Amino acid sequence: MESAILVGTHALDELRELATSAGARIIDEVIQHRDRPDPATFIGKGKVEELHEEVVVEGVDVVIFDDELSPGQAKNLEEALDTKVVDRTALILDIFARRARSKEGKLQVELAQLEYRLPRLAGYRDYLSRLGGGIGTRGDCTGNGAAESTFPWFRWSATQMPANRPCFDLCPRKTRSSRNACSQLWTP
Repeated sequence: MESAILVGTHALDELRELATSAGARIIDEVIQHRDRPDPATFIGKGKVEELHEEVVVEGVDVVIFDDELSPGQAKNLEEALDTKVVDRTALILDIFARRARSKEGKLQVELAQLEYRLPRLAGYRDYLSRLGGGIGTRGDCTGNGAAESTFPWFRWSATQMPANRPCFDLCPRKTRSSRNACSQLWTP
């Protein structure tokens, strides 16, 4: 179970439930009152410094934001806090990945994760060299770590999976043998 700090601009009741569903142990909740988000870090320099101190003291594994962060904000926050930063969208995709059971469901979640992560990869070469795991990283087919996301298959997967989507739409109405034939159309 990963330890987490929740950050938002208003009540965090729903985010607390989502984080708990994803397997997080909530250490603290931080509300940031601002007229508009800081373009670089979403929460401002002072709050980033406070969070960093708490991350270090408490040994926090992940900081979860209640709003969607831009790729630049997420990168800046991860560098400043020296821990994993996850926004609401990544958290929800993680929960879907954890609960998907059918092959179609798993592939749909994986496609959504690929589409979400692709614009966030720029400038992460050093960070991606570490092994991945935990909240915000479940469901991808590599099983080894985040570095595999930078290889050519990442773009190939994101482009090939939608091409096979019509097959997924037909599969539930077919018999088991037909579904098995349908599921073999997509292999990485």
